[in-house]
Amino acid sequence: MGASNTVFESVYTTTAPLTYSRQLSRRDDWLRELGELLDFPTISAMPSHRRDIEAAADWLKNHLAMLGLHHVQVLPGVNGGHPSVYADWLLAPGQPTLLLYGHYDVQPVDPLKDWRTPPFQATRIGQNLFARGASDDKGQLFIHLKAVESYLATVGSLPINVKIWLEGEEEINSPNLPAFLDSEATRLEADAVLVSDTEMLGPGRPTIIYGLRGSLAFELEVGGPRHDLHAGRYGGAVHNPVQALCEIIAGLHDRRGRVAIPEFYARVREVAATERQELRCGSPDDEQIMADLDIPTGWGEEGYSLFERMTIRPALIVNGIGNQDRYSEARIGKAEHAACPRPGTSRNRQAFTTTYRCYKAANSLYEIEDHGWFFSSRDSSPPSYDVSRQACDLPGLGCTASFHTQRRHYPSGCISQKEVRCAGHPAWFWVAR
Repeated sequence: MGASNTVFESVYTTTAPLTYSRQLSRRDDWLRELGELLDFPTISAMPSHRRDIEAAADWLKNHLAMLGLHHVQVLPGVNGGHPSVYADWLLAPGQPTLLLYGHYDVQPVDPLKDWRTPPFQATRIGQNLFARGASDDKGQLFIHLKAVESYLATVGSLPINVKIWLEGEEEINSPNLPAFLDSEATRLEADAVLVSDTEMLGPGRPTIIYGLRGSLAFELEVGGPRHDLHAGRYGGAVHNPVQALCEIIAGLHDRRGRVAIPEFYARVREVAATERQELRCGSPDDEQIMADLDIPTGWGEEGYSLFERMTIRPALIVNGIGNQDRYSEARIGKAEHAACPRPGTSRNRQAFTTTYRCYKAANSLYEIEDHGWFFSSRDSSPPSYDVSRQACDLPGLGCTASFHTQRRHYPSGCISQKEVRCAGHPAWFWVAR
């Protein structure tokens, strides 16, 4: 385990790696290499793509070895899961160890007809590169690999010890993560973790994420008669479960955009005025966000900017509705509570269930399936944060890092408190891109 008071000190001031990375010929080579990685249809949710995932893992293993990293290997998946790729460079005695995390699996691409470019053929349009995984997460992890290459190709060494772990199951909620960490805790031991799967505020604006909105997910099914009824004959006499479900959904928020479930906000931590001011200074305003999303107006809790609603405030989101053309049942695909600091998750789970219980009289059946929850929040005081900010102020970079909480939430099981401990850092987990 790394000590919680480890200080990351800058031991290299050379600009050679930066110069190397900005050569035009290098840019072309790196785009070609990234294109090769993007060509692999690494859809972890589909067993038919198992061989594609294994092929991508082999490609990454060979690429890491080509960069000059050590102990490069494909780690077999636990419980028959998808493999991970590992490599390290541990020749900086006395310096801390940083674990770089990324994932190379991607989401499914259906419906294909909605794609304007081939999902697994990197296509450059202007300054943008389009392909599934280009921004989640193959592009981000590739940036870190190229940073390592830039040092090793010019200086011949790294300023700190580095371990690299590339996962193949993140997009399916990392079902084997706890077991994997149990078996690989020693290998992944580090003083801090850098996750290349978050976001930045804009080009030239590096962002360090110090908190995540959590996820408390439910699936609700509302039923009515014991068997299907003809809508034309019995409509108006029997309460339709679809209508009942819509009434439930309509009651989740009040007219001011606040969640109407009792006690929902009881344990939500109020963010200090100084932190809100820092967010305002470093984040896009409402007009920018609406322009980026191409929407005429925002929505949500009064008294907070759109950016604050996406980062420091909780939200309740319905992700899907279906009834399969049946009069006897209807379901919410998933309702997710994006939790904020000290969300009182067990209390909110109970309130969520109690709120739906009042509809039982009108419908003979309802069922709530709990999909679990995750929440993580840290302040921005650890030494590793300070060094990250200082690194962005080095000559030649010309930018300053911004700190904020993550605007999206991770699915349950993706990143856990257990992972933080097993990764080697007992107190602080930091995220950046």
